Amino acid sequence: MGDSGPAVIPGKPEESLLLEAVRREEGVSAMPPDQALSAEEIRALEEWIRQGAMWPVVTKPFETSKHWAFEPIKDVPPSEIQQKDWPLTSIDGYILNALEKEGLKPAARADRRTLIRRVTYDLTGLPPTPEEVEAYLADTRPEAEAYKAVVERLLASPRYGEHWGRHWLDIVRYADTAGENSDHPLPHAWKYRNWVIQAINKDQPYDQFLRDQIAGDLLPKDVPREMVTDRIVATGYLAIARRFGHDIDKDMHLTYEDTIDTLGKSVLGLTLGCCRCHDHKYDPVSSKDYYGLYGIFESTQFAFPGCEPKQQPRHLVPLAMTDEDEEKAIAIDVQIAVVDEEILQRKAEDGAAAQEI
Repeated sequence: MGDSGPAVIPGKPEESLLLEAVRREEGVSAMPPDQALSAEEIRALEEWIRQGAMWPVVTKPFETSKHWAFEPIKDVPPSEIQQKDWPLTSIDGYILNALEKEGLKPAARADRRTLIRRVTYDLTGLPPTPEEVEAYLADTRPEAEAYKAVVERLLASPRYGEHWGRHWLDIVRYADTAGENSDHPLPHAWKYRNWVIQAINKDQPYDQFLRDQIAGDLLPKDVPREMVTDRIVATGYLAIARRFGHDIDKDMHLTYEDTIDTLGKSVLGLTLGCCRCHDHKYDPVSSKDYYGLYGIFESTQFAFPGCEPKQQPRHLVPLAMTDEDEEKAIAIDVQIAVVDEEILQRKAEDGAAAQEI
């Protein structure tokens, strides 16, 4: 609303000052001032006003606390079941309830040979060895105790982290190469892959698992050196974002967008990429939220692994120093201090000589 009235009157293009301005009618400031719109663009604007001049704004603020996806998880007990002695867990109750609705009964319990194959494939992605099968068959302990021992052994196996880490690495689009047209190798990407495997094998708490990957390089450094190094390696989650083209400075905005998209899908379960152009149509995320995240990643230094025309890497992140490196750094600092002192002394001598002249 200006001194001359509203620029647009929805449904009335002929009474809208905006249309007069783009038509460059007499007595109205021409818009745009430098170059006139084409006849087709003016017709589109006229039709937009005629249809009500709808504008993509959020008229009602998001109520995130009431959004279905953000409701607290509730314990919903399964419906009534008939074979009450069959379920061992609440999940069994849901399954049995669905079976009974269809007039079905649970299958007979699997034998030990079948059971160890199932659980070994499930936890490690590999079949059990013949020796492991025979050991389980020969175990004389009660079934529940013997089976628990198998599960604990598999959870303690390095193969467990390798198998389940692969699922997370798929989600965060891990690869040993940079993708795009040159598909340049990422010589240090394996460190992040191994960190994920080790984190799962160590049963790292999920909140810490995410925190290390998103901000590991910014966490306090007053911890053992090995932990500092691990946290920096964990930020490979961000570092393996896709690189586009050959000019890192020209195309980094695409890398930021890829990073935000991956963060939304892997951590939040949301398609944040929608908000690059408009507020999300279904989820309580605005374009303002999106560009707030964009600003964080735009101010982050992303490593560049190199590409075919420009094979020299840039901005690689240093890890925590080893004891040997730290000793060398201290020795260099001592040398620098000696040279700085010599420079100050030389300047003082030169100043005194100048005054005598």
